Amino acid sequence: MKIAMPKLLSASPWLSSAAINVLIGGIGLITGMLLARTLGPTGRGVLAESLLWPGFVLILGSIVNLQTGAYFWTKAKSSDDFSYHTVLGTNLLLSALLTVVLVFIGLGVNI
Repeated sequence: MKIAMPKLLSASPWLSSAAINVLIGGIGLITGMLLARTLGPTGRGVLAESLLWPGFVLILGSIVNLQTGAYFWTKAKSSDDFSYHTVLGTNLLLSALLTVVLVFIGLGVNI
């Protein structure tokens, strides 16, 4: 039994991906206009700051965490100096520290 797929998803992967990206962009445009009208200049600044800093810290932390994890994971495969448990434990520790920093930012605590 063949399952019928929606017309949009049955097109080429490139076309459906582009259509979804346009849809997401359109939704972002509409919500952005609604927020701008509702919050006013002061509220938009507060919203921008509350979205900027956690995102910035998360990007910096994930870049470091992903790169070091990938490096040491491959090193653990080819060497006896590192084990997978060490790499996993280090990544979990870095992720926990990043989570604590993000929670403090969310609570408004100055670190």
